Amino acid sequence: MSTARSHGSSRSAPGSSPGFTEDLARLLAGLDVFLVEVHCDLEEIDRRERSRADRRTGEGRSHVEADLIHTFGPYDFTVDTTDATPSVLAASVLAAWRVRGCRRALLPRPLDA
Repeated sequence: MSTARSHGSSRSAPGSSPGFTEDLARLLAGLDVFLVEVHCDLEEIDRRERSRADRRTGEGRSHVEADLIHTFGPYDFTVDTTDATPSVLAASVLAAWRVRGCRRALLPRPLDA
């Protein structure tokens, strides 16, 4: 079983460039940001793409294998969408968000750090 990270629609691997996380933290400073890492079995991603008319089969897999999408981590919470229903996933994210602490994955660092 191969597990994939989130499969977005961008061909440029968000978070793969140096300094991306720090830039994002500075841009979102002052906002209540809660980063959720989304995993899915690669075979399930392929199956979902085949069932949708607006996706090219292999697009999600290429984001994971070639683009290394969303590899900037860390994240505040992780979900696996392979078998879970959207309502269960949403409830788990909301529950985790409600009990989140002050230590967060995306915190701005000083420019000289």
